[in-house]
Amino acid sequence: MNKIYIVKYWEPFPESEYGGMIVASAESREQLKNLLKENFEVTDKKRFEEAVNTAKEVSGYMPAGILAEFTT
Repeated sequence: MNKIYIVKYWEPFPESEYGGMIVASAESREQLKNLLKENFEVTDKKRFEEAVNTAKEVSGYMPAGILAEFTT
């Protein structure tokens, strides 16, 4: 069963230009990481890994994929 993850957008300062969050559905954090890499640019690998590892996890059933995106 997939979980819903709420991920803080990882692009570095200034957050006023690059802030936001992404809501995605995945079976695991590894699948989440792969989905995000497929759909978004990752320029700061350390912040990206931290964002994936600290993403809020919620149980739910949804097909794998990006559910919502709120980025600037």
